[in-house]
Amino acid sequence: MNKIILAAVACIGLSATYLKATPFPANEMKWTSDDKNQQRQAGNSLSQKLYAAAKSGEKSFNIPKGIYRFNETAMPKQPYHIELRGVKNFTIEGNNSLFIFERQASYLRLIKCDNLTIKNLQLDSDPLPYTQGTVISINEKDRTIEYKPDPGFPFPELMVKQNLSWNKFARINKRVLIWDRKTGLIKPDQLGMDISSAKDAVTKLPNGNYRVKVAVWWGKTLKNAQFEIGDAVTMWARAGRGIRIEVCGKIVLDNVDIYSAGFVAYAGHLGQGPFIIRNCDIKIRPGTTRLMSGNADGYNIRGTYHGAVIENCKSEAIGDDHVNLQGVYFKVFETVSPTELIVAVTPENEGANPVWHFLSGTPWNDKEQPQMKDLKSWAYLGKAKVLSKQPLIYTIPAKRKIHEWAAAGRYAPGKKYPALRVKLDKPVPTDANTVFWSENAILKGSVIRNNVFYNNLARGIRLQTIGATVENNKISYTTAQAMSLSGHPGFWGEATNSQDVIIRNNTFKDSGRCGGNAAVEMVVEGNPEVTEPIKNIIFENNRIINPRGSGIELVGCENVQIINNVITGLKTRPYRDRYNRYLPKINLANYGIPIVKGRGLKNIVIKDNKID
Repeated sequence: MNKIILAAVACIGLSATYLKATPFPANEMKWTSDDKNQQRQAGNSLSQKLYAAAKSGEKSFNIPKGIYRFNETAMPKQPYHIELRGVKNFTIEGNNSLFIFERQASYLRLIKCDNLTIKNLQLDSDPLPYTQGTVISINEKDRTIEYKPDPGFPFPELMVKQNLSWNKFARINKRVLIWDRKTGLIKPDQLGMDISSAKDAVTKLPNGNYRVKVAVWWGKTLKNAQFEIGDAVTMWARAGRGIRIEVCGKIVLDNVDIYSAGFVAYAGHLGQGPFIIRNCDIKIRPGTTRLMSGNADGYNIRGTYHGAVIENCKSEAIGDDHVNLQGVYFKVFETVSPTELIVAVTPENEGANPVWHFLSGTPWNDKEQPQMKDLKSWAYLGKAKVLSKQPLIYTIPAKRKIHEWAAAGRYAPGKKYPALRVKLDKPVPTDANTVFWSENAILKGSVIRNNVFYNNLARGIRLQTIGATVENNKISYTTAQAMSLSGHPGFWGEATNSQDVIIRNNTFKDSGRCGGNAAVEMVVEGNPEVTEPIKNIIFENNRIINPRGSGIELVGCENVQIINNVITGLKTRPYRDRYNRYLPKINLANYGIPIVKGRGLKNIVIKDNKID
């Protein structure tokens, strides 16, 4: 049977599903242009009243329950629809109103606010920031698929018109994901995929379908990626947050649900915090046949002083990690003396005298040591207290070679950057490749509690912080690990390896559905014998059910207690391991080990666990 006949059979079988596609609830599908114009007028009027109330110093603003549509944006580089700037001691009561946003930009931007509460709102977009449809045919030679959009799911404008070629990492901004339309689950065992960065990557065909050139990661084929005729597919360009919190004090979001988000749904960035997110769901819009709810992370917060609280929330069907709490690895530009450095500017919220932890930025050297890479890779150099800071503008020497990592794209030789000249209370052996993180910009004391995270691309919880509590969560159907405690200095520059964390009474089910090795990963990046360890972890009374590989993986850890957990449903499958150079010499061909202990471990307690 040739491809044309296969495509025809697939179309016949999918016609019923295709015709029933409903991107919005039935009543909204009947809205006329006049209805939408009235909603826009209501939205414009409401935003003006909101700005006036916030500016006048009122303590609260009550939104009459209704439907409000917003089609105007500001700030070209990072556009947003509604911005509250410098608002303090203010509460917005939404009364379960629906806000609809018509451009792929941030919905609400909160900047330099404090003691601000937003309650009882539903946020959605029209048009949606992604497209979904069906694979009609596959051309392996050209690495293209013919794609038929579901009715009401056109290609977003950013995917067709915006040229992201200026960004060396542009490919990650335009993603492709295969779904099981009947179950709504992400198809297992698929590889990472992007829409090609070629100018002709998306071509509209005379029949109304699209030819899409797909770039499968690691140079693999479309077959390797699990493409089949009849598959349901979603595609999107990442841009625009749901709620964007920047450099704020205390922010409370309560029962503010997001049905679609162009990038991170709830994004937090620096400030004193805490950022408290309660009863806030990222979910498929009821009454629709949507496959997705968010294009990237669910709750991504970095660098606040007082951390974050995420509790009683639900996140489902999103295109990256459900939760990512992180700090940042900053750059040492120059070592003036053993106690005096010039460094990239750090956030104001860390205070005058923070404690900094330093790591060697020595890159891996595959040619010299193909098995062990570089023995000094991300070596821990020590910590020191900052005694003084003096701002300046620093020019990176034109001949300096920045070691290769994604975060290094922030720093180009020959260019000027805001910097600090700092004095430390003790010497640290740094050089121009050293990176560091600050104890005061790491979300200390965060809480992730009583949440349900279901069906996503990547990890359930990505924790890169200190002093956190993770309890009573249900995490299932993740394509990668259900939980990771590992920092990421070598790529995104996200800090740090987690420390002082309590993880208890959680359920991790059906993790690693696209090849993840462990349900719970405690694996450092770099050489585990010398880098800063994951340490002081209590992992107790948790359930790990049906992991695709191991239950728990430990590499480069110190003072870890794994007590009274249940690991059940282990499977024997090939082991895909980036870190096997640091694991003991065991037969990994048939793999179904509940707890893997690699190298660089100190004081590990494993007892009273039940293994099925």
